[in-house]
Amino acid sequence: MTPKTRFSGGRRLFDPSIRIGVAAVLVLAGFAFLFIRLGYIQLGQFGGRMVTMKDRIWSSRYVYPQRGRILDRHGRVLAASFPVVSLYAHPHKVRDRKKLALLLARLELLGLEESLERLSESASFVWLSRGIEKDRWAQIRKEFEKMEGVGILPEYRRQYPLGAVGSNLIGFVGIDGLGLAGIEYSADRDLAGDVRHLKVELGDHGMPVIVDSEGRRNPVFRGMDVVLSVDAYLQEASDNILAETVEKYEAQAGSVVVMKARTGEILAMSSYPGYDPNRFSEYPPSRYLNQAINRVFEPGSTFKIVTVSSVISDHRASLKEHYVCDGHFEVPGTPYALRCYASHGEITYQRAVELSCNVGILQGALSLSKERFFGMIQNFGFGIETGIRLPGEERGLLRKPFQWSLLSRHAISIGQEVAVTNLQLAAAMTVIANGGNLLKPVVILETRRTDDRAGTDPPRVTPTVVRRVLSANVSALVRDLLESAVTAEDATGKKARLPDVRVAGKTGTAQVAKAGRGGYDPNRFVSSFDGFFPADHPEIVISVVVHEPNSQIGYFGGDVAAPAFARITQAARKLTAN
Repeated sequence: MTPKTRFSGGRRLFDPSIRIGVAAVLVLAGFAFLFIRLGYIQLGQFGGRMVTMKDRIWSSRYVYPQRGRILDRHGRVLAASFPVVSLYAHPHKVRDRKKLALLLARLELLGLEESLERLSESASFVWLSRGIEKDRWAQIRKEFEKMEGVGILPEYRRQYPLGAVGSNLIGFVGIDGLGLAGIEYSADRDLAGDVRHLKVELGDHGMPVIVDSEGRRNPVFRGMDVVLSVDAYLQEASDNILAETVEKYEAQAGSVVVMKARTGEILAMSSYPGYDPNRFSEYPPSRYLNQAINRVFEPGSTFKIVTVSSVISDHRASLKEHYVCDGHFEVPGTPYALRCYASHGEITYQRAVELSCNVGILQGALSLSKERFFGMIQNFGFGIETGIRLPGEERGLLRKPFQWSLLSRHAISIGQEVAVTNLQLAAAMTVIANGGNLLKPVVILETRRTDDRAGTDPPRVTPTVVRRVLSANVSALVRDLLESAVTAEDATGKKARLPDVRVAGKTGTAQVAKAGRGGYDPNRFVSSFDGFFPADHPEIVISVVVHEPNSQIGYFGGDVAAPAFARITQAARKLTAN
């Protein structure tokens, strides 16, 4: 008989108690693995807790899509949005608020006191830091990985690659992605796209996940691109020339409008002072004003283009009639006299235009009835908005004939008792330049999907004719008069001349009315020049207005605004030639 084999402990190799122990260990290990796996699945990177179905939805918020771009007429980017990260918290879920506040302060994301204040709020959701660039977030994200109640949301930051160029026209976007000024405001619906009501959930691994109404996770959606009629290079040139002019004459402000005579397209719209929309919060709100449409003023002699056009429309022979200017004109039935800057003696109506003679111009206008004159002023677009797609456009001031005094018809004929915008002046000049039609100004050429392919050629514009104001023959006669107002040896607009292109236009030097006291301030002026080129076949209208230059340096429109017009004309010609 073979003896039994024995082992230490006195147990056999396949003893039942050993087999049961091994099985128990394996079962326990399996359960441990499952629990660890379940915990891994349900714990988020910001949590140290199990996620219940109740906690799964962290918040329900409006989330804005990536904002569309603003482009110039050739597709150059004027405004665009790029992705950033924004940090938020659910205060009631933050376990160690002081630790989180110290971290935010150390990383210079939010001040310590403000952090503690926000984290002490009873709200279920608070922002901690908005617009963190992705590169920086990649460097600091580990600092927040073990913080409970903290999460991130993808957002977008608006950027303006050209800085202050065209800022008063383009506008800016606030921290919440809403357009607050300029094109950003007026085209906000197109640029912003459809704002979505989205849920921010904890995903399977505890990561925040954005879910839209159709159940799609982390959807990507964008607004429309808006293509402007402006040319970025001409806009920059116009901005710079205006700034140099205002600063040279120590003026208060100024504006420039550059417009295509036959389509109404705005090629540039400049304002001074301006601002950098990338840092708009650092500037006072007065800097956001678009001087070309948000400010009204008495135009003075540039308004004579309406008077001259009205007189010639009714009585073409008036061009050859003679008038006498002895430096002033006493208005019948009133104690008032309207003055001219000089005594011109006996002059024709054409010479009165060349010399911008107040007395000669207003005497020619005496043949017009109040109703006829008022109707022509309205037909030129004064007293009503142009309808351009920009916010806050002023309509100006034009009283009805029954509100006129005995002085009004005379004063209005030389640009007093009426208030206009620079855009209205430019639009009125296009009537003369294009053969007699008032056009609706265009600043937005089209809106299109961000992913649409676009070339460098701007979309074709079909002009919107508001009304016919002058016949082709009358507008041609007025064009000739305005050319002589630049080319005549002693013309007030002679500083707008250029050697290789025919220029036409009209100067303006208007005194500023005293606020609430009646009369005019002898030391405050608005200097302007409104013209076009080439005179024989007009293409571009340019209107320059400079508010309150230092009268000790210079204030006549022919000295202040006309040279700026000539420089902008040269810049515009270079671009149109290419």
